Amino acid sequence: MFAKSKLYLKDYSVSTVQDYIALPKSEREYKGLYLVPRALAVKYLGNPGSFSEWDLFYSYVRQNYPIQWFFRHYLTSWDNPVYKFVKLKVMHFQDFKHATKRFFKPLCPRWRNSFRRHEYLDISSIIEKSNFALILDFWYEDVENGFTDWNSTPALKKFYKELQKAVKYIENDRKIIEQQIDDALSESVKNRKAKSFTTRYKKLTKLEEKLKDSDTHVLTWLITNRYFFWD
Repeated sequence: MFAKSKLYLKDYSVSTVQDYIALPKSEREYKGLYLVPRALAVKYLGNPGSFSEWDLFYSYVRQNYPIQWFFRHYLTSWDNPVYKFVKLKVMHFQDFKHATKRFFKPLCPRWRNSFRRHEYLDISSIIEKSNFALILDFWYEDVENGFTDWNSTPALKKFYKELQKAVKYIENDRKIIEQQIDDALSESVKNRKAKSFTTRYKKLTKLEEKLKDSDTHVLTWLITNRYFFWD
């Protein structure tokens, strides 16, 4: 935002109003318009009589650029009672609109549909289904429709690739293993020539362990990387 706007200081870093005032006028103005610092120190002194550097900055602007201060700052400032009143009404309406929308279209739809209210499931199954649904919700609701640059840092890039693999496993690979388990179960039931239970269900047991280990890998990865799941 700062790089694109001509109304912000570009080449000078200041932390106080005195630093700002000390700059040559030509460096803190653009065609007669005052330039806004990128950042100023904020003091949390807990003293009603104290002022932050931003308060001091706009006090300086008000004295030296009264007309600009009125149109560029005061009109859209919380100090303006009219703006404050209108802004609060707009915020309340937006909150109501959002609440109404989410009443009919709740957040995390896959998670909410991961098991029905009347459906009985063991907690172990709920842990798997609900957490897999959360991964899919994050992928489709936040990643595909989001604005995050997942290549901006090595950590985000790594997480994105791992997330892709997790989604592929949940939507495709896991279903393949489940189908293989069903097929192996049918084969085991029909295999009456096997002399022992272990031999008869060897393939089935191996596939069930594969599914269990794969699920555990994804669930463990989710917990380990839970702080990446933000919008």
